[in-house]
Amino acid sequence: MPFRSLYPDVEIPEMALGSFVLADAAALGDKPALIDGPSGRTTSYAQLPGLVSRAAAGLAARLREHYPGVAVELRSNVPAGYDLVVNGTPLGMKPGDPLPVDVARLSPSTFVGEVVMKQEVTPLLLAARDRGCRYQVGTDMLFEMIPAYLEFFGFGTATPDELRAVAQVSY
Repeated sequence: MPFRSLYPDVEIPEMALGSFVLADAAALGDKPALIDGPSGRTTSYAQLPGLVSRAAAGLAARLREHYPGVAVELRSNVPAGYDLVVNGTPLGMKPGDPLPVDVARLSPSTFVGEVVMKQEVTPLLLAARDRGCRYQVGTDMLFEMIPAYLEFFGFGTATPDELRAVAQVSY
């Protein structure tokens, strides 16, 4: 069941989401940004940029460990120069959402992946296709990830092709 906030929608400008979210962090300083209910531990706005950087660096380190042949860099949402670009955000779920990257800077040789499953071919994938990029739709990304989830939680195995064969996907 969808939940709609009582507060008005927040307009997000066309800039990196992290930059937008952290834009006022320094001005808010020691005010609480996050409060862990069970422990009462508080994280201030001044601490957020460092935490975000450490989390991103930790993810990059894990990717490098498991995929040493893949270059992993921490940068903005400018896709120029990358062979693989994946939208791991909810941008594209609502009509009128901005694109998560500047598609004019995608090379035709870039492979573009999507996690949004609200529609088969999202605005990002349409734009990537128009630029000559190969792409993967969100449901295909899910089918590729489900076997790892099943294995991790001890629910047996299935291949992505077996999952596609029994899935009933409609948009």
